[in-house]
Amino acid sequence: LFQREFEKLLKQEAVKVLMGTIKDNPHFSKGKFVIVGSTINGTAATKSDLDLHFCMNVPNDRMPSLKQLCEHLKRQRCVTSVYPIFLTTVPIVQVVLNPPYDLLRIEISIDSCHAVHTTHLVRHYMKMDYRARYLAFLVKEWAVNQNIRTPSNGTMSGISLVIMVIHFLQCCCNPPILPNLQFTRQDLFSNNIPTERLVEIEDASSLFPCQMPSNDATLGELFIAFFEYYSNFGFDQNGISLEHGGIISRDELSVETDRRGMYVDEPFAHFNTLRSLVDYDLVLQSIKDAFHLLNGHKLNEAAPDFKILMHQKNSL
Repeated sequence: LFQREFEKLLKQEAVKVLMGTIKDNPHFSKGKFVIVGSTINGTAATKSDLDLHFCMNVPNDRMPSLKQLCEHLKRQRCVTSVYPIFLTTVPIVQVVLNPPYDLLRIEISIDSCHAVHTTHLVRHYMKMDYRARYLAFLVKEWAVNQNIRTPSNGTMSGISLVIMVIHFLQCCCNPPILPNLQFTRQDLFSNNIPTERLVEIEDASSLFPCQMPSNDATLGELFIAFFEYYSNFGFDQNGISLEHGGIISRDELSVETDRRGMYVDEPFAHFNTLRSLVDYDLVLQSIKDAFHLLNGHKLNEAAPDFKILMHQKNSL
């Protein structure tokens, strides 16, 4: 199930509680907690995490500031527990608040402005065609049920899967279902735009200056085609880039990447969102097994078994 409205409201109230803890602190009072990730971009499931970005504008002092924020939160009466996770590519602080917010899994990063820009971009892609949002949700839930969506355990991240879905809808459907907004609307989707000046566009149809050609593929057809595409993707030679609107050669990347892994470019910061991926073989085999299960040996002669795919963990 998608995140319910009351869950989103509860998360927004939790942010207000956290804002109240910093208003009188001279070091943090000018900062602001901003919701990023699936809660805002439209792909959140029920009981999903609350990802927060703490804006402080201290690009060269992030780690000390995050440690200070961690110690500050430990002293707050509204906070049940604080758990720092600093030895990761993106250091975070996990926070648990007192009831009624105690069931929320809250993760805070600091001055990762690209997360705000990417959330803004993904949110507008998800608004352009309902199939984008539903396909992203289905793929993320499939990954959860296959135990391959836990970055801390060396598997996939949610944002990587969403980027893979957007790339598929941009480049692998004929005609394309989504345009390249970073190319066509640089006035709205550029990392040169300060985060506080990002503009929310309510009418998604106005995002693209030309009418998108009609593509009447069903969600089920796109779901199967997604796995077919990635089960044959040359991850050892190529990467995925939304900014470039397609596939990029790994020979052209400015950073050294593991050729056995997968490269999914962060649209604004341009690092590999799967740089923590360890179990590449498990992920790739899961994708191939999913296509095998959906497609079967007799294409169009039997209905795809969505129930097995989405509800049996590692049963393939």
